[in-house]
Amino acid sequence: MEAPGTFARKHSVQGAKWKPAYLSRLHEYVADVNYLTSHAYAFARFILLHEVDIEDSIIFQQFGSSFFYDVFLSCAEREDEREAGVEAQVRRAVILSYRDEYKRLSGLTLRKYEPLSAVASYVSKSILTDYKNNVMLRFGEAWRRAINLKLDSKNKMDKLVKRLKSEGRSVEEIREQRQVQIWSPARHAKQVLCSCRPVATTAEEQTIIDFVTPVLKCYPVGHEFKEDSIYLDCKTSPEKHIKAFIMLNKCLVAGGYSCIQALLLRRSWVYAHVPINTMILANHIFREKYRPATDKQPAVSPNESATSPNEPAAPTGKPAVPASKPRKPKKPKPIRYTQEGYWERVVDLKMKSFKDHPRHMFTGYVMTDGVSISVIRKNKEKLAAKVASKKRKREEQAQQEQPTVQRARLAYQPVQPVLPMVPPPYQPMVLPPYQPFYQPSVQPMVQQEQQPWIQVVQQAQEA
Repeated sequence: MEAPGTFARKHSVQGAKWKPAYLSRLHEYVADVNYLTSHAYAFARFILLHEVDIEDSIIFQQFGSSFFYDVFLSCAEREDEREAGVEAQVRRAVILSYRDEYKRLSGLTLRKYEPLSAVASYVSKSILTDYKNNVMLRFGEAWRRAINLKLDSKNKMDKLVKRLKSEGRSVEEIREQRQVQIWSPARHAKQVLCSCRPVATTAEEQTIIDFVTPVLKCYPVGHEFKEDSIYLDCKTSPEKHIKAFIMLNKCLVAGGYSCIQALLLRRSWVYAHVPINTMILANHIFREKYRPATDKQPAVSPNESATSPNEPAAPTGKPAVPASKPRKPKKPKPIRYTQEGYWERVVDLKMKSFKDHPRHMFTGYVMTDGVSISVIRKNKEKLAAKVASKKRKREEQAQQEQPTVQRARLAYQPVQPVLPMVPPPYQPMVLPPYQPFYQPSVQPMVQQEQQPWIQVVQQAQEA
């Protein structure tokens, strides 16, 4: 039998030997997270109901775990430590614009907590999973129900059966007429309306299309259902149907029909299990900053002195510091712990649930409601394969998005440019220096050309 990839071992908090000194902080943490989670469900519902009528709402465009992350943190009085881009800043501004009104209606009490980023990451994924499961299980049912209500199939069938019985028809004839007049048209209408762009063939189908037109407008322009079926698309991409589900319920309520709940709430007074990992343990149970040990900064024992014993001594030739100016005391090194170092401060790691095993291991993650505790363990081989797979995918994605210099050089093919016909550069003509024509260095041709003029001048002088 193949070992499971992830499994849990359950104990009571006392059975896990939780240290009594940290028991009150554990109960306080469980109460705070359940309080914030309940308000996160209600606040998200409040925002989605107001944003469903807004065209191109950024809340539905960015619907996902990041939306519930911001909603959870907005229920507490603290600033988010993560850097945010432009879209995230706009989304958070929209969420905060509804907080004052929700606070007035629900009685939400804002106060400061220990760092909540790690808790918000777990809770946001949990809420998103609940919404996806709700759409996958109930949206197709709500869509069929809306079509049946508009077709009024049940009342039509009752009237048809009464009329045929009064006419003395047999059971087989009644069954055949019911199939022809009621169920076949209803089945055809459902097949037509499962498309993203339905085309009516009868008056009843046109009536239903007019009824669900506001729902179909919730999808972005150019959206296509998988295999042209809304029933299949809501199973494969449930997050894209949240707005349509809410709008469908509004149409049903406006038509006087009951609806299927699309927006979720947490109403239980019993505390649900909340996550605790090593970072949450340090921040909320020990009330200290999370400082994990690394290769460059190894774990430091709390009993170790602030000054390292291997510190070099001061040179002997240096004069001593006078007593009037004492040295400033050095700041103690921050105490760093490994994962085992953090958990052994609060539980007994020698227990079977926490103890290492050749095939599976404790990964520093538990779920608890303050009374019971579930220790999460993972298979070592599958965990290593999962980590290697994620690393390989990240490397492949990095190569596709940002090619290396070597790949860029191999992919580069220089193109020989076609040069236009450019005239040669201008070179000024160098003229010889001026020389009078009567010098003997004058060329013979010039002398022959100028000789008649010389004779005229000589004749004029003799005269």
